[in-house]
Amino acid sequence: MKKQMTRLGWKKEGDYLTRRLQSLLISVAVSYGDVNTVKEATDRFNQWMQNTDNIDPELQGRIFDAGIMYGSEKEWTFVKSQYLTVLVPSKRSQLMKALAKSRDDSLLSRYLQYALDNKIIKQQDISTVIKFVSGNVDGRLLAWRFVQRNWSKLRKWFGDVSFTLTDIIKDSTSEFSTPFDLEEVQQFFKEHDAGPGTRAVQIASENIQMNIQWLEQNGQTVQHWLQRNSE
Repeated sequence: MKKQMTRLGWKKEGDYLTRRLQSLLISVAVSYGDVNTVKEATDRFNQWMQNTDNIDPELQGRIFDAGIMYGSEKEWTFVKSQYLTVLVPSKRSQLMKALAKSRDDSLLSRYLQYALDNKIIKQQDISTVIKFVSGNVDGRLLAWRFVQRNWSKLRKWFGDVSFTLTDIIKDSTSEFSTPFDLEEVQQFFKEHDAGPGTRAVQIASENIQMNIQWLEQNGQTVQHWLQRNSE
């Protein structure tokens, strides 16, 4: 991967597939904390904060992610303000996703609470916020607890015919992989009506069971591979 990163770098050149590969490599490098990539991405994020026109549109999503992942409340608040004012749907989506990249539990919890405020997050985007936060290892449990606390409200809002509840159930449990997770999800929906999400509860349970089995069969192998290749 490092060879490819060195070859492609941050250059604004190449065809569509080359630039997609460049974006993917930057995303992976940022996620794994590659020092040089993180520095370049966060430097570009800071430049964007000074001038929001100063950013490569092909890489802006990765830059937003890095700024939030390695930033503080200051950077998070700036991205939130941009989300509220930007009119381009694709850019708003990137900003929405970036807000969920924080490693600060308090900011992730705040983001989830904002999802209940229609003045900040449109009601139809609640499931998207939950999905993004659930995809962050630091936000996984926060998102599930949020769903549990607010289930009656979500159930009331989205009624008996909405696919949104199905998405919320699947997205908030998709990364669970322990017997405790499985028991908690099943017990919660024994005590709370899932409405149109009843089938999604069954699918979520099956998915968690598969995750458990996969870890039992492959967990040690993956751990040993990572240990050998991180030396």
